[in-house]
Amino acid sequence: MSTKVLNVDDSQSFLETESCMQHSRIFESDEFDTVEQMKHAAIDLTQRWINRKLYPTDILYHADSYQPKIALPYAPINAITEVRATVGGVEEIIDPSMYKLNEVTDVITLDKRLRYYQDFYITYNCGYTSETIPPAVVHAIKMTIADFYENRENVVVGATVAEIPMTAKKIVRQFKNRGFS
Repeated sequence: MSTKVLNVDDSQSFLETESCMQHSRIFESDEFDTVEQMKHAAIDLTQRWINRKLYPTDILYHADSYQPKIALPYAPINAITEVRATVGGVEEIIDPSMYKLNEVTDVITLDKRLRYYQDFYITYNCGYTSETIPPAVVHAIKMTIADFYENRENVVVGATVAEIPMTAKKIVRQFKNRGFS
């Protein structure tokens, strides 16, 4: 099993940089670019923590051989775009009647007539939109940005060395896609 990101639609931001600055109590406008960079890092880190895509994302999934059920990574799965597979050395586009997506479990079930096929390529769209992303995830990203900003240096003079507080992990842990850790 392997995956490849084909496209990310981050045109509709679910989190404005100004909102992050207000949350972090940053009032100097010359810090905008710094906070913007931290926002992108926090979003990337959060996606990795929870193994979900926070923007609508097109994914290409590959499986070498037939499996009756395939749990697709990066929930929530919004739609299956295409399924292709090879039989007798010829690649075919599989008719949608030959597979079904369970929208609760994000598992695609392949018809048993496909058991002689190999090299399955499943193209699908997954991820949240600005309307569907859980507010707790957005808040956790803001908390992570605040942590990044407050602890942006490796060494703080006059402070006791301690681990950076990652309370945001406690929040996003609730959204973790545990099947693909």
